[in-house]
Parts: sequence; C-alpha cells; structure tokens
Amino acid sequence: MVGNKIKMNGEVQRYTIQAHDDRYFILTKPMNAMKSYIYCIVDLERKVRSTDNLVFGSFKEYNTKEGAEENLKMLQNGEMELSRRKEKRLEPEELKQLN
Repeated sequence: MVGNKIKMNGEVQRYTIQAHDDRYFILTKPMNAMKSYIYCIVDLERKVRSTDNLVFGSFKEYNTKEGAEENLKMLQNGEMELSRRKEKRLEPEELKQLN
C-alpha cells in the first residue's frame, strides 16, 4: 500500500501513503506554493485523521519513507499521539480506501 494515493473528501489533491501498520497510516501531499508538504496521520481504530501532538512537530520528515517509518514507530511506542484539537472524523468513503 505504500505509495498508493488516497482521496480525502473536500480536498482536490490526493495524499500518498508513506507508511502504515494495522492501525495507523501516515499520508502526505505536496504543498506547491511553498515547495513543502502537508501530512496527516490516520487512526483506523478511532476513525480519525489529524497531525501529531508534538509542540514543534516531529523532527523526522513525514514525506520520506525513512522518516515516516520513524514517526510510525513513535506512534506505536506511545512517544507521540494524534492531536485531538485538529482531528477530523473519517468519512466512510475515506475508510474504504484504506481497508
């Protein structure tokens, strides 16, 4: 599934799966205006997506395979969580693409 594209409702550009396990998916999409990227983390257990809850964000890049895998390990180990403040409920169509 890594490398597959996911369409989120209300967004024009698709996200790319950078890393995943049975519970979490780390997704990115380019932000062309700033030659940067936007990321989100999907929690299939809670059926939400959000950013991480670290004050300055993760120091590992989300848009590389290695960085995404390191961030996934931090989620699995409880060193990082999803931000509750920014979370959005996943729509059934979005969940279907990830299963």
